[in-house]
Amino acid sequence: MITLLLKISLCLALLYGFFWLLLRKSTFYQINRGVLLAIAFVSLTLPLIEFPANWDVKFPVEFSSGWSEIGLPQDVAATTTAQAAEEAIVVEKPAGKARGRVGLLLAGIYCLGLLWYLFRTGLELNNLRRLIKSGTPERFGPFTLIRVPLSIPPLAFFRYVVVHPGGHSDQELHHILQHEQVHVREWHTLDILFMEVFTAVLWFHPLAWQLKRQVKLNLEFIADRAVLSAGNDRKNYQLDLLKISVPDAMVRSVNHFNYSHIKTRIVMMNRKRSSRLFLLNYFSFLPLTLLLLLAFQSTVSGQEVQVNVSDSDMVLDLEPGQSIYMKISGELSEKDVNTIFLRLEKTGVDLDGTKVEYNRQGEITRISFHAAFGGQHHVVESYNNGRVINEPLIFYYTRDKGNKVVVGVGTPKSLDPEERRTFSKFTGIMVGTFSSE
Repeated sequence: MITLLLKISLCLALLYGFFWLLLRKSTFYQINRGVLLAIAFVSLTLPLIEFPANWDVKFPVEFSSGWSEIGLPQDVAATTTAQAAEEAIVVEKPAGKARGRVGLLLAGIYCLGLLWYLFRTGLELNNLRRLIKSGTPERFGPFTLIRVPLSIPPLAFFRYVVVHPGGHSDQELHHILQHEQVHVREWHTLDILFMEVFTAVLWFHPLAWQLKRQVKLNLEFIADRAVLSAGNDRKNYQLDLLKISVPDAMVRSVNHFNYSHIKTRIVMMNRKRSSRLFLLNYFSFLPLTLLLLLAFQSTVSGQEVQVNVSDSDMVLDLEPGQSIYMKISGELSEKDVNTIFLRLEKTGVDLDGTKVEYNRQGEITRISFHAAFGGQHHVVESYNNGRVINEPLIFYYTRDKGNKVVVGVGTPKSLDPEERRTFSKFTGIMVGTFSSE
């Protein structure tokens, strides 16, 4: 989860930085509305998109039927012979538990922040509901006008416009209704509620709050332009804005006259309209998005393990009674994995077609394991949607004294509880004769 949030944060920083540098002063407000919402949507969804990997299979694949025929020793990792001890490559990862505890702590803090934000938003929406119910409704064209006795700033929420008529002159009330009608007609409340959800997910990120503020401000630009386009005097409208606006608003999830936005709104109303050539800047949004998508895909680029085994009808280089136990988990480094695979191929296992993918932290995000020997080909894959694999990969080979060979390949969920307990004792590879005592 932490990795995903970091990717979302990176997306947001780059896309909003693009808007701030190139589009912030544009007067194409309706296009900006779409771009700002797209920044939020793309930031949330782009890190979840993954191209299917191209897995080359060089010979027919037979999937192993699971672990039903495997009879594991009672305590494979408990004791070994002297020979087996010399052939064991067991990778200790004590730091993984500490890192896991830190991850749980960060996840807990994040969830608390998310709940706090949602709770606060819920309280505000409930206050707004109570405010609307306390007023006197009056049908006014496409919306319902709610007259309230409280001295509050005018606001719009879906099809409701809430005003305190006694605090405004007739001209101010006329401008208010024209302005709020635009918010109602164009469903601006949906934009704001979407941004509340977005900010809830990224409550810890300053740019999420800044993007929400920019969305609200752009909606005000749209409404201001509509009022002026209706023939109202620019100077009188701007003076009324200064009179109507108040420093604080009681509800964030609405469109309202906000004091902190007034200066910027007046500047934009007086700004010369952007030329049509300025529209070319918007076309740079798509290639930037594609570059980000490709950048995220590159964090899981495939790395193929190359092995050379000349005898395709091989028999593993083990004495009767010897076994191979191998487990690869997500926190193993590329060096650890290569060491394990080199030891495995020394026994005669052909790993041609095996591929391992790592993220930028060097953790395994996907492993497709191909093991071929004695005319057999076994395949298993562990994958976790681009994140560190949560199911280790397990390979098992035993040759008893009667030369009976049993092979298994899979993940821990394929095992019964006793077998799963056995493989929980180590990470790496062990080759040799094992005792269950």
